[in-house]
Amino acid sequence: MPDDEFLDPSAFIARAREEALDRVLAGMAIVGAVGAPLSVMRSSVTGWMPVYGFHLLVGLTAVGLWLFRKQLPVKVRCGALIAMMWSVGLLGVFTLGMLGAGTWWLAASALIAGMAISLRLGTILGACALVLLVLVAGGFTSGLLTLGINLDAFMSTYSTWATYILVAAWLPMVIFSAFLKHSELIALLAEDTAKAQQKLREFANVDTLTGAVRPHVLEEKLQGAIEQSERESSCVGVVFIDLDRFKPINDTYGHAAGDLILKTVVERAGKLLRSGDTISRIGGDEFVVALPGIQSEAEAEQVAEKLHKALVQPVEFEGQSIDVGLSMGVAVATHGCASGPQLVKAADELMYEAKRSGRNCFFSRKLSADVCAA
Repeated sequence: MPDDEFLDPSAFIARAREEALDRVLAGMAIVGAVGAPLSVMRSSVTGWMPVYGFHLLVGLTAVGLWLFRKQLPVKVRCGALIAMMWSVGLLGVFTLGMLGAGTWWLAASALIAGMAISLRLGTILGACALVLLVLVAGGFTSGLLTLGINLDAFMSTYSTWATYILVAAWLPMVIFSAFLKHSELIALLAEDTAKAQQKLREFANVDTLTGAVRPHVLEEKLQGAIEQSERESSCVGVVFIDLDRFKPINDTYGHAAGDLILKTVVERAGKLLRSGDTISRIGGDEFVVALPGIQSEAEAEQVAEKLHKALVQPVEFEGQSIDVGLSMGVAVATHGCASGPQLVKAADELMYEAKRSGRNCFFSRKLSADVCAA
């Protein structure tokens, strides 16, 4: 789907309807060019009937509508098409009853209106056709309406059957193919819309550079982990990571190197963390790792040690080896004694203690109930 139509789904739907409508108009033009003369040929059997002259007029109109369709608004094209179908159908059922294709023309007009304009209009036209056919049936059964033709002669002519096959068999195939194409385009729109929504969700929840989750996702994960710890009498750990002297790296090697380091941090951490753990980028060079369902402060410290060992490994950039240092703070809360923001704040403070102590290390702390209540 083109980008401009993707940004405006209503324009895409309108185009799908227009393409389907033009397919039907093409079919109508062929019916007008071929079917109208075939219909007139039946006059050799039935004698001249006003309906034949009307068929010629409608046939010329259908061909002209197709030829000049691009100069006409879609609503005009659709309205003219429905009017032609209704006029042919109306005259057909009054003249030939169920012998002609009048009932099909009326039904087709309702289908076209429902597809190209609105389901409401299609329903209204369908209801009107039903009422009309009931009245015509009453007219023929009561003797108010009569055929006035030799039925055997009418049914034995090639032109009668050729006209009927063209209108009642071939034209429906054209209309249904238009409906199918319309449905395919709408399905494509739905598929692309779903993909766009998924991308928006990913953009809203994931840092586009590193792939780490955004802070609001971390907050939700922490809240769920804290509630789980209350039920299971477990602990929740938070590791606050800040890269040491990251700005000089950007200044020396360029932002491309800095971006690579940030992505490498998340990639390396992801290989060490459990499936239920979460890493979030909360600042330029700051990350927070949530550790739900741990059993002790020592377990959180073990994770921090593994992270530190993996993350401080040099990063290769354009043939150069860039050393990476980081300071970390580890805060652990037991049985839900702290909120998510409290845990992150405590880990942040411990990270700054690590920086003040010489950087490239970590400090940890287990939050007690009195600290959480403070």
